[in-house]
Amino acid sequence: MIDQFEEVFTQCSGGERKQFIDAICAAAHGTSKDPPCALVVIGVRAGFVEHCTAHPPLEPALRDQFIVGPMRPQELHAAIEAPARDAELTVEPGLAATMLSDLGAVTSPGSPESATYDPGTLPLLALALRETWERREGGRLTITAYHDAGGIKQAVAKKADDVYGTLDDASKHVARRLLEHMVSVRADAEDTRRRMSRRALLAELPAVDAETAGQVLDLLERRRLVTGTTTPCR
Repeated sequence: MIDQFEEVFTQCSGGERKQFIDAICAAAHGTSKDPPCALVVIGVRAGFVEHCTAHPPLEPALRDQFIVGPMRPQELHAAIEAPARDAELTVEPGLAATMLSDLGAVTSPGSPESATYDPGTLPLLALALRETWERREGGRLTITAYHDAGGIKQAVAKKADDVYGTLDDASKHVARRLLEHMVSVRADAEDTRRRMSRRALLAELPAVDAETAGQVLDLLERRRLVTGTTTPCR
């Protein structure tokens, strides 16, 4: 299973991309003499399906799509309240509804079991929940704590500003350089995160900033603003 397959378009060179796609298609299709040696499932964002069509070997997979739609209102409520109950916490009445309103989840009068919203905002919901938990009142998640965290729309910005404000001027400069190197900006694709190893990221900065950059990365990881990972295409 290959999740976030779109990164083959945003983070790999043309040669690497073709080799990778040819390899997985060969594993899935087999030959006239040999049966397929693997069942390959790829998960790709809808905005990158057109990129896949530029590679004819992927056409059979594109004809056999399984579309994962947005979570339904009752599923969103469960995502907010069920983990709290499992942790023996209580949720203030109205908190889930407030979060869903800020999420922009609009239900249709004729179909209340479905909702329209941008699924890309779900990570913001997750962060807002964590920040609400950190500001909990005893064993209770409250609307006040949620608003203090900045809500869904401002939770990331508020936390990032708080962390950034603790840095000295030199560290702020290095932090900006690090974050710029962690985003892939391309004319032919959506802006996406740039997945790479810590060593490769630090190597792109001047050697004189290496120690400070390491300290800044440690802080960003501790505060859960970045996640340590490895590079898939090197």
